[in-house]
Amino acid sequence: MRGNIGVYATVSIVVSLVALGVAWLLVPVAWRGAERWLVLGWGIMATLHVIGGSWLAARFGTPGTGFLVALFGGMLGRLVAAAAGSVGAVLAGETAALAYVTGLAAGLLPLTVLEMAWFLRAARDEQSGGRRA
Repeated sequence: MRGNIGVYATVSIVVSLVALGVAWLLVPVAWRGAERWLVLGWGIMATLHVIGGSWLAARFGTPGTGFLVALFGGMLGRLVAAAAGSVGAVLAGETAALAYVTGLAAGLLPLTVLEMAWFLRAARDEQSGGRRA
């Protein structure tokens, strides 16, 4: 499974772009003008998710603490970046803050589900000796 880092990154990018498209379509008309905050929130979360997830894919199944370091490093990076961006969004007003949080969710939720499914499959493949059930 470690050899599929490029596949993981590619699938993550496609999923994140689809999520951005869906979020863009769901943005209420009242939020028009705050789209940049939506894209900023999505961009922060999606970029860090693709990087962190690829790091996890590279460390999965290796001996040592590398996987845990990648897991917590990715989580911490997302948390810090999201918090830093939220300061600007809140200062820009309620509409910007709502759009920013929507973007964060669009970048976080679908990629978290993908990440969980990816590593569940990887763990099952590893337990079955690489054979798919």
